[in-house]
Amino acid sequence: MNIIEAISPFDAHLHLRSGKMAKLVTPMSAKQFSDVIVMPNLQPPITTVQEALGYRNELKGYNCFCNYHMALYLTESTDIREIIRASENPHIIGFKLYPLNATTGSSAGISHIKNVYHLFEEMERKNVPLLIHGEVTRPDVDIFDREKIFIEEVLNDIVNTFPNLKITLEHITTSDAVDFVTKASDNVVATITAHHLLINRNAIFTVNEKTALNPHNFCLPIAKSEEHRLALIKAAVSGNKKFFCGTDSAPHLLSCKESSCGCAGCFTGFHGLELYTTVFDKVNQLGKLENFLSIYGRKHYEIEIPNKTIVINNEDLLIPEKICENGLTPFWAGKTLNWKLQEK
Repeated sequence: MNIIEAISPFDAHLHLRSGKMAKLVTPMSAKQFSDVIVMPNLQPPITTVQEALGYRNELKGYNCFCNYHMALYLTESTDIREIIRASENPHIIGFKLYPLNATTGSSAGISHIKNVYHLFEEMERKNVPLLIHGEVTRPDVDIFDREKIFIEEVLNDIVNTFPNLKITLEHITTSDAVDFVTKASDNVVATITAHHLLINRNAIFTVNEKTALNPHNFCLPIAKSEEHRLALIKAAVSGNKKFFCGTDSAPHLLSCKESSCGCAGCFTGFHGLELYTTVFDKVNQLGKLENFLSIYGRKHYEIEIPNKTIVINNEDLLIPEKICENGLTPFWAGKTLNWKLQEK
């Protein structure tokens, strides 16, 4: 297969930042995805419908051809009336749950899950989706076990207590998450990133095939062992509607990545489609790519499937070493992929 034509894709998990960074990266994602869910972990976080609509207008100013579906940041002080307002606004997709200090911009996250159960009850009643960063952050839990323990200690109870709540377990990284979502009811789904499909935890400690710390492969949730990576690939290409695309593209300037306190996140906004295509091609499952990229996520969120299509050609794409003079470094910088999105 030399050419892939597919319905214009949907990115169900995207970080666009704000200001100069948003102006730089928003057109890159808009070129690939006609619908995106925008994460709310700015500084300060986007916690109200009014703030989200203002942020959406900013993004539309950078590219007006993409449909920005806004997630609100769930806090322990979120007003139930905000859930009602969110349910009534077509541009608000749901609420994002960050455990306290789990990742970038999570200092306003949830410290005690039971403190927001009354909000889950209203979200379930109003059919407002919950998007979850699924990790515990206790210091006694190994960083590679955070997702597994979250499922056991937190997510199980949420699903059992609120059986009709729409839940997306974001950017899953383990076979434990794959098994949980597969066995759960139809309203529990998961997004999978391209970078978690392509690297295991060894990549965090490898630079040019030598053992060294590689900050550009450091993300949260952190990449896991090869066993888990293979489980993610199996889920992504399975044809199961519960698993779909969410890039979790997270841009940081070089000065933030290569520092004494390197920020977590892989920037795939430049080439997310080509990365996913590479994964599906390697396991001879290109026929499953369109559903994963374009159909399953939209059906879960009840987003209209567009008539627009994109074309990905079997030709080389050289990933630049950096984008912009301040050094925004894309994931797998310097590598060459065998698939390239056709320019319109």
